[in-house]
Amino acid sequence: LDLSGNRIGGQGAKALAELLDSRSCALRVLNCSHMHMSDREVVPLAAALENNQSLAMLDLSNNDLGEKAGLALGNMLGINITLNELELSWNKLRTKGVAYIAEGLKPNLALQVLGLAWCGIQDAGAAALGGTFKINHGLVDVDFCGNGIGPEGAVALAAGIAQSTSLAAVALDNNDFREEGGRALLKALEMNRGIVICRVENTNISQELRIAADALLAPRMAAQRASQQFIND
Repeated sequence: LDLSGNRIGGQGAKALAELLDSRSCALRVLNCSHMHMSDREVVPLAAALENNQSLAMLDLSNNDLGEKAGLALGNMLGINITLNELELSWNKLRTKGVAYIAEGLKPNLALQVLGLAWCGIQDAGAAALGGTFKINHGLVDVDFCGNGIGPEGAVALAAGIAQSTSLAAVALDNNDFREEGGRALLKALEMNRGIVICRVENTNISQELRIAADALLAPRMAAQRASQQFIND
């Protein structure tokens, strides 16, 4: 169901929440991007998804979601067992909202793809997500681009990436890791052989560190492609 670009307001959000909470709901994909949705509309949707057993992909990107939405979504993620992909990029979740989501993700085994680009994560939010990576065993592909993450946050995030048992792709472009964060990230890539993709464009990491990271990841990507080709054949 693609509702992107529409304004449904409080009544529309209530009706959508009732649909998602219905036992007969069979929706698999719901696109609610670019809808000017605020916490008021998203909180009831998140509550409805706590019991939903059909939705696999939810796009709430490019809205006006804040801390209350982050809390509601975090609570939902701690309970929901079917949502596989959640896109929240370009919202105003900021550190506290992201921390709520990170907490909810700790026991979650269903969600594999998480988009949190340009959400104001900052160092504290990155630290919360890094802590989640050490515990969560479901996340595979995450996008944290453009979040004002500095060296301190990069180090905390890298510590989580190093210990993750499921992550394979991490997008971290347009942050400010600098050399300290870059070295920590390179060490994490050395420790975690499951990481195949790690994007770090425009992060103030030296070319030397980026070349070293590419040298680590290139053979992994080649092996993955060869494996996929073998399966397809």
